[in-house]
Amino acid sequence: MSLPPSRPQDEYNLYYESYNGRPTRNEARNTGWVFGFEEETMGKLPPICLDYAHGTCDRGKNCIRLHRLPKGTDETLPHSLDIFGRPRLAIGDGNTFTAERKTVWVPNGPKWVFTLLSRLGPVVAIDMHQHLLEYNHRIYCEFAIEALGRQPLARLATFLDMKSESTDHLRLQWSIQNLMTADKEHLLDLY
Repeated sequence: MSLPPSRPQDEYNLYYESYNGRPTRNEARNTGWVFGFEEETMGKLPPICLDYAHGTCDRGKNCIRLHRLPKGTDETLPHSLDIFGRPRLAIGDGNTFTAERKTVWVPNGPKWVFTLLSRLGPVVAIDMHQHLLEYNHRIYCEFAIEALGRQPLARLATFLDMKSESTDHLRLQWSIQNLMTADKEHLLDLY
């Protein structure tokens, strides 16, 4: 791996493959970046660029990671890594080796957020009462939590041609249990 050209004012971080001291995230400019922009990069195989998901990748076509939404072919990544190439145990919040977490919990999102989340990957089930959305594979869940979590709701609404006066930021978290494998109450248990 060759290092990018040096910038004397910043330190190059090998772990994140980027310079420290980059400009901070501009919410108005970068929110929802993944919905409108994909480009060819030097990366041909997963993982996907974490900075791209956040809307802050400054490497452009020279990035060695992918700049696109997850696809079915990405499901072949090793079980020990997330869609961004990080060790899954280091992430926490329910994404562990012992369980295949595929469900996002949206504790503070309005109903239209589920429409936006469904654009990131194939959805298996939605439970509006418990604010849960289950994807068919964990990679879509990992991407959704990183790309849309902590984004301003007012800005996200513009991607659905809606207006939102909310000043809140979207909270996305791992669900402890997947919807399709949840224990169902038996009819006889109700009596």
